[in-house]
Amino acid sequence: MAEEGKEEYNIGFPFENDPLYKKAMHISELVDLVSEIVEKEAIDQIDDFHKEIWAGFAFALNEDVMMMSEQVFIGKTNKEYDILMENATLIRKNANEILRNLYNLEFHGFKDIEYLDIIRIEFDEFRILFAEWVKTFDPSNYYIDRWGLFNPPGVNYDDEGPERKPFISPYDEHYNDEDEDEEWDDFINQDEWDELDEEDEEEDEDKDKDEDI
Repeated sequence: MAEEGKEEYNIGFPFENDPLYKKAMHISELVDLVSEIVEKEAIDQIDDFHKEIWAGFAFALNEDVMMMSEQVFIGKTNKEYDILMENATLIRKNANEILRNLYNLEFHGFKDIEYLDIIRIEFDEFRILFAEWVKTFDPSNYYIDRWGLFNPPGVNYDDEGPERKPFISPYDEHYNDEDEDEEWDDFINQDEWDELDEEDEEEDEDKDKDEDI
């Protein structure tokens, strides 16, 4: 219960309790912990070559789990079939890269195998949640993917149909070139700029004189 005189704010995401999202966040925490251990062990390797290998594992784990979590977030904020399929593809790619690097760590002598096994178990659960999520994608809600990768079954890249428009900046929607020119003219007073240029030239001349002396 909020204290008297203070308002209570809910700054959470509408899907923060979603099982797939929660599992992705949990996996992210576990992978980050393993990455920290790997970074410490990289320092203790016998030579620079092996240090770089272990540091590379830590970097890859961080990058892949960050990208995976980000794509889950994006996927949960979209409903269009083509975007969801693209997100799902990237999530699977990053998840597989993480699992591959867990194997590489084990192969190179990572001692805390139990941590790797915990992450693998979490990924098994994540994979099932992921597959169930993919089943909810609505193939009737889409834009045609002109690259031909993420269209619903039966839809071809060259079909007529809804097409995603290029991103348009809000600035472009509200301002045209004439508006921009007028605002720029209001901001810049040409006489003031000329005076500043003259002052800069005088300062440069003074500096040259000082250097000659």
